[in-house]
Amino acid sequence: MPSKRTLVRSLSVFVYGLAIFLVLSLFTPPGGALVAIPMATTLGVIAHATRTGRIAELGYATIGLWAGLLVFIASLGIWTELVAPRGVRPFDPVGVPGMSGAVGCVVGAYLLASRSVGRDEGAV
Repeated sequence: MPSKRTLVRSLSVFVYGLAIFLVLSLFTPPGGALVAIPMATTLGVIAHATRTGRIAELGYATIGLWAGLLVFIASLGIWTELVAPRGVRPFDPVGVPGMSGAVGCVVGAYLLASRSVGRDEGAV
């Protein structure tokens, strides 16, 4: 029977991967070829995190990704309702622009978390 630590680690990887994939799939047009991008990004980040033992950093990146999504949604709503002149079509983030931003946010947050945690460990 697997140890408790192995089960917790496996569950963490599953939850983080699902959370990352859900955010990235929000920017994917249904039935489009862009579906491969969130899948590949999620698998790549998870593979790197598990291979290098940086599961905690993956969690930090996932939290940063969801925080970034909330800020994006709030700013888009404020722009659409308060700032943009009437008759101007609101920005549609589904497709290549939104996907590029979301993938950049995932990879950037993971790299930033990995780098800052690595510096903290070296200072001890």
